[in-house]
Amino acid sequence: MAQRLPLALDLRDKPVVVVGGGAVAERKARALLAAGAEVRLIAPRLTAYLEAQAAAHLLQWQERAYKRGDVAGAWLAFAAADSPAVNAEVAAEAEAAGVFCNVAAPPEAGSCHVMAALPLEGVTVAIATDGVSPYAARRLRERLEAALPPELARLAVLLGELRPAVQVIYGTEDGRRAIYERMWDSDAAERLAAGDEAGARAILRAILEGGD
Repeated sequence: MAQRLPLALDLRDKPVVVVGGGAVAERKARALLAAGAEVRLIAPRLTAYLEAQAAAHLLQWQERAYKRGDVAGAWLAFAAADSPAVNAEVAAEAEAAGVFCNVAAPPEAGSCHVMAALPLEGVTVAIATDGVSPYAARRLRERLEAALPPELARLAVLLGELRPAVQVIYGTEDGRRAIYERMWDSDAAERLAAGDEAGARAILRAILEGGD
């Protein structure tokens, strides 16, 4: 079986169709709204949260059952209806239209799966089981959350801020890799853990400029 390709999608202002209005559809819609997507929800009934979002015009709600053609124009689709037959119809239409589709049940009917994500500042760590066990993915994410020091995520952000300067000063890939390794292995993470971001920045800047 071919491996699945993990991707991070920029869905800001992109139309995404969600078919279903229950708890699963709510989880999908929450994540999509946080990602800035233009959510189009199709369901006869909604959870209280989804109704509130629709009333506030934060998503578009078509108060009816799914019908053929609802996926047209979407960048991405989520089949989260209570009926596996409806989900299969949505998946089939999405496949024919060249639209990736996540299917709640059965998950193997979809062309993409949503990873269990651990969002940190500037860094997202995600776990996927290729749709086999979303529960296991969530538990693995919890283990990672407990094990991953938050200062490392902040260090990644600081390295990102220095990236333009690194690219100017160090002209080769090997040179850039070496300087990043020195920064990552420096005492900057310890300074961040102690709440001393100014000290961490000073360490990184010294390394960048060729100091100790």
